[in-house]
Amino acid sequence: NSGNIDTRLIRANAANSTIDIKGNIHLEGNTSPRENGTILVGVEAWEGSKVNFSGEKTTLDLTTTDGRIIGVQNYNSKNSKINFNADETNIILTKTGSSSDWFQGVLAYQSETNFTGNTTIKMNSKNGVNRAVNVECDPGNTYETIVNFSGDKTNIELNSYEGEVQGVFSSGVPGAVNFTGNEVSISTISQSEKGAYGMISQYGAKITGSENTKFDITSISKLGGAIGIYNGLYAVYNGNYDLKGSLIIKAEGNDAYGIYNNIEDGKKREDVKKGEDGKTFIGKNLTITSKGEGEGYGIYSEGKYSKVEVKGDVDITAEGVTSAYSVYSKAGNVILGSNSKILLKGDVLSTSGSELTFNFGGKDSVINGLVTAEDSGIINLNGTGNAQINELLSKSEININGKGNISADKVTTEDSGKINVKSGSLASKEYSLKNESLVVS
Repeated sequence: NSGNIDTRLIRANAANSTIDIKGNIHLEGNTSPRENGTILVGVEAWEGSKVNFSGEKTTLDLTTTDGRIIGVQNYNSKNSKINFNADETNIILTKTGSSSDWFQGVLAYQSETNFTGNTTIKMNSKNGVNRAVNVECDPGNTYETIVNFSGDKTNIELNSYEGEVQGVFSSGVPGAVNFTGNEVSISTISQSEKGAYGMISQYGAKITGSENTKFDITSISKLGGAIGIYNGLYAVYNGNYDLKGSLIIKAEGNDAYGIYNNIEDGKKREDVKKGEDGKTFIGKNLTITSKGEGEGYGIYSEGKYSKVEVKGDVDITAEGVTSAYSVYSKAGNVILGSNSKILLKGDVLSTSGSELTFNFGGKDSVINGLVTAEDSGIINLNGTGNAQINELLSKSEININGKGNISADKVTTEDSGKINVKSGSLASKEYSLKNESLVVS
């Protein structure tokens, strides 16, 4: 317990030194600073040192009034390693005051941090920017910045009364947060107008999940925006997600997004143009429930080099007062399904040169909304399965390329829009077509 001074419970500070803690350990720290700027750190490693925890249970329980808390600091540490190898690791952090100081569970830079057992990171605050996992690095760094979670279950919970909450924040090349366990649960809740984010990737960093990893993300902002996973630009680099398993997202806020993939060309860097940056990939099933008091989006993809791809079944419900899109694709590339069941509630839009592809499988795919291609946007309805759609509207190009039957309550073409039936079939109760705009080949 300390007042207005920096406090560290465990520090490895000498090059090539190692601290081994064998057995159960419960570390508790409490600070009551009179002003912003003091730091309470649970565990840290510097200058290439190592800290190893083993046993059945490791617990860090840290509380401050108005200072900064960092549960685990493996920062600017020249290839230091911190290994949490206990069967169970709990990091519990609480900030009771109203200061806007940073609040971080795991902070990493040029280092490796490993959690091999079941891990819980639980953070509660009144204010500030709150990050449970915070990877920071820069192009040209001598060492990578890596945080690995390989335990069976990883649970991350953030709650803030007035602050912004971010579950996983991965920023910079060469940086990555990797999950290889079976279950990853992330919950971020803000009671204010500040945002709630499940995961953020930017600046060339990666967030990955193995084939057996099931992600369950909840992001709720009572008065602000909520995003399940965010992929965006920082300093000419975009983020990257390679999630080979399944993903469930619940997003609720003033504006709500399940997946927000807003990719810029980064001053036309070559790897962006080659499609090696700005990708969000989900290897198995995707379920999104997005509810916005203003706008609600399931998948929002923007930018010439943006790419979102889902291999498994897709189930998206988007609700919003001013607009509700299950899929919104602007100038990028979205691919949904691989002969998969696709259930969408909310409108669909491909615009500004975007290409949006559905690969239907089975007999039960349904799009409950208006499906529109406009402004050089392309929509491809592919696959072996059938699909029922409320309404098709082509102001540019819709292609039916599959082997199944596409059934729509209404089919409309406007402006110079065309609908090309290249294979499979199209049936509708009502057609409203411009001359020669429906082409069957």
